[in-house]
Amino acid sequence: MSSKRLRFDSGTGFIIILAIGVFLRIYHLDHGLPNLVYVDSFKFVGEAARMVASGDFQPKDYQYPSLYTNLLASIYSLFHVKTEYAYYLIGCFISALAGSALVVAVFFMARLFCSNFGALFASCLSVFCITSITFSRIPAPDILMVFFMTAAIYTMLHERISIKHFVLAGVFAGLSAGSKFTGLYLILWFPVSAWIVDRPKSITKVLGHLFVTYLAFAVTFLLTTPWFLPMLNLYIQRMLGEFKIQQYGQVGAVQGGYLDYFFSSTATWGQPWLGTSFITNLGIPLTLAGAIAILWGLSKRGNPRVFLITVYIMVYIFLISGPGRLKAFRFVFPILPLLYVLIGCFIEKSLINTLKRYRTILGLALAASLLAFPALKTIKYLRATINLTTNEIAQEWIAQNISPGTKVFRGPLYLTHINQLPLKFLLLKNVGGRLYRLPEEIGPNPERSPIYYPELIDEFRNYGVQYLIMNSYFDDAFSPVPENIVFFPRSVKDYQMFLKRLNSEAHLAYSVKGWSEHRIGPDIAVYRLE
Repeated sequence: MSSKRLRFDSGTGFIIILAIGVFLRIYHLDHGLPNLVYVDSFKFVGEAARMVASGDFQPKDYQYPSLYTNLLASIYSLFHVKTEYAYYLIGCFISALAGSALVVAVFFMARLFCSNFGALFASCLSVFCITSITFSRIPAPDILMVFFMTAAIYTMLHERISIKHFVLAGVFAGLSAGSKFTGLYLILWFPVSAWIVDRPKSITKVLGHLFVTYLAFAVTFLLTTPWFLPMLNLYIQRMLGEFKIQQYGQVGAVQGGYLDYFFSSTATWGQPWLGTSFITNLGIPLTLAGAIAILWGLSKRGNPRVFLITVYIMVYIFLISGPGRLKAFRFVFPILPLLYVLIGCFIEKSLINTLKRYRTILGLALAASLLAFPALKTIKYLRATINLTTNEIAQEWIAQNISPGTKVFRGPLYLTHINQLPLKFLLLKNVGGRLYRLPEEIGPNPERSPIYYPELIDEFRNYGVQYLIMNSYFDDAFSPVPENIVFFPRSVKDYQMFLKRLNSEAHLAYSVKGWSEHRIGPDIAVYRLE
């Protein structure tokens, strides 16, 4: 009787936790659409809309595989979707579903190693993870990839593993790589996992299982990205280009050292609620708990599955870290579900289970103390979605105060919504290509070809520009943070000189603050050239 009651209570608790997770991911899901969207979302939403409109399903860009884009295009075509708002909302909804499914995956993976308390706590960490919340609310394939990666790893960790588990793991891995090429990291996971978890008696059995897994992976991936083989050369060239970009870093998004993902205080400029390190996203208590859980996992060589997860987390972080490399916390995202599972198991087995009295009360108190920082961070972000975006507020002022036909400089990337206004816009050329610290033989570099420089004010005057519309999501990337000063010194210096001239030779006609005043959207400033 008591065991049945325990199962009922744990099931009820999980349903409540999942309901909270779903709510956090769909709350004001359409906030800002379609005027304020994720900077790279046009690569998926725009491409899917183009496919449906033209009937041409051959990709025009080969940076990403096709699962997410083809899924969007299929839905747009099936339901005759026509509006830009609906395009983006459908993309966000798919991400929200994947983010909710990730909570489920974390719970069931944790249940492989611990009982209800550890599994429920791990799923709570996933529910309030600001990285998961963020990518569950934008039309991009990151959350889909992480869910399928987690599902693939979970499938390979069962104690009694059979051939069906290897096939299913290959399918999940193929779906992960079909969402984003980062899913290819699972190729490194399979051989070690097959050897340690399966514990075979012969090398032939290991090779047989691996063959089945990789076959299922290859078939699934090619079904999601059918143009991969016909366009193999273009895909490989693009993948190599992305690899080089990640090696050399981006202004405002470059690692200062191997420990940046642990301690960096630099913001994610285009998503200021999202930090770039464990400390800024998880908080000190939870980061410390994670570090201790990793040490605990390394000590569990008698439990090869826990030990395997721990080593995978460490190897993955090592592979994406290094001074001068591109820095974005979304690169860390694939191992966060595994880390949450490890923390949940450690808390339960090494702390809660050692208590003889007040176990429930002390366990809940510990869980609350570790969850407090990520929960408050998530609540602060979602609370900001109640207010209008800065893009909407600024657009209304610009429409009312700048005459039609006026020549205006529009800052890069995050202000495309104002293109609908009857103004003559001047844009900087090839901005995206000039953000990276590439060697001369590979591509452009803002240190050789600055984006902002003081003489730009004179060039604006020569073009007859009367107003400049600046935005912090792009411009703050040139801030004098330590890693920028080391790797992009000229870009930082030239931007500071540009700002000095702008503030002395132009009048600030209007400004609206974003994150600092609880709004989503960049700080937007409108200057009038004197």
